[in-house]
Amino acid sequence: MRSIARPLLLGLAGLIMTCGASVLLARGATPDTITIRFAPLQVGDSIEERLDDVDRIDWRLPPEKLQRFAAAGVIINEERRSTVSASGRVVHAGANGSTVRVNVHVDELDVPRKTTSRATTVADIKLSPSNEPITSGPLALEDAATFELPFRPGSLAHVGQRWQTHVLVSTELGSGETTFDHEVFTIDGSRIGIRIHGRGKITGAQYHLPKLLPGTIDLDGAAWYDATTGFVAQGSYAIHNTLLKSPHGQEMGFDERRSVDVTTWLARSASRLVGSALQSRSGGT
Repeated sequence: MRSIARPLLLGLAGLIMTCGASVLLARGATPDTITIRFAPLQVGDSIEERLDDVDRIDWRLPPEKLQRFAAAGVIINEERRSTVSASGRVVHAGANGSTVRVNVHVDELDVPRKTTSRATTVADIKLSPSNEPITSGPLALEDAATFELPFRPGSLAHVGQRWQTHVLVSTELGSGETTFDHEVFTIDGSRIGIRIHGRGKITGAQYHLPKLLPGTIDLDGAAWYDATTGFVAQGSYAIHNTLLKSPHGQEMGFDERRSVDVTTWLARSASRLVGSALQSRSGGT
């Protein structure tokens, strides 16, 4: 199941607070083109993130079998509503990237069982110079959707830009791999709007149901990348995963549908703000 220690501060949804950054339009270009300009993270910078997740998994069986399970008290329509709040501070920064110490709080409501739970953990997350996770394992789908973005300081982004990534992923129904197609559909101020469409297969047998493999992975959504911070500021995704077979024309297995929204805020350290103010003042004298 979902791990609360996964990299939650890797760049997903909303408003970003920043200082000392600049957005530059390419010379002679229209607002459909933007130059990526963000300052590296420094010790003391802080990152806040909130993730809201509604996850529904339905059993798929012939009606008479479903009725028998339901009559025996088995939950055949799972639904979990989770809120993840993460607060991190940069504790190391250098040419090879940064380390963010993150406090993660997870509140979860199990709807059919009418129970709630809360979990807390602390983890160190390593980010590359482009603020992406340094990891070798599979990523949650909402993190994988914006993994390996092509934006680097000094690079250009433009409306209509397209690229594709192939990422190892984890889902509630098992691990697998997904191919994501991305397209920049708008540029609004410092924000770059990206449409994302992902298709893949579940091949991991974590549920010990090899007869249902391979399963399917489907993601549609959009993300907003902020060119002044180097983080994805907002993400919203609709996810549909299945482990289904249809022997004798009747579906058997599991059908999962998730809606995920993530918002990230970045606040520069006080020392950086003071330094920026002094630099501006000296430049004006």
